[in-house]
Amino acid sequence: ARDCPGAVSVSMPELVPAVCDLLHDTKVQVSEEAEQTLKAITDVVKNKDVEELIPVLVEALMEPDNVPDSIFKLSCTKFVATVERPELAIITPLLVRGFREGEKKIVRQSAEITDNLSK
Repeated sequence: ARDCPGAVSVSMPELVPAVCDLLHDTKVQVSEEAEQTLKAITDVVKNKDVEELIPVLVEALMEPDNVPDSIFKLSCTKFVATVERPELAIITPLLVRGFREGEKKIVRQSAEITDNLSK
């Protein structure tokens, strides 16, 4: 990610789901490497609105129990800068999980985030 941030940025929609699939691998070494890889590829995010939330978003991708908290924090975010591929690649899986939540509050916040992203 450090050596070729442009290529990583373009590939984020493919990279994030692939790495997330490995986060819960039965082999500890694989899941640890996936965690390090996820943290490394999120370094290409340069959007000031999202940048400070990256640790929260990564934690939610690694631990699904943290999705409601990350959705809440995202719903409080005002997106001023244009949200591009890398940011969307990280946010989209969380929004999908948020929309699948049984709790109406989380679904409503996910819809609010989607609306904020489109303005």
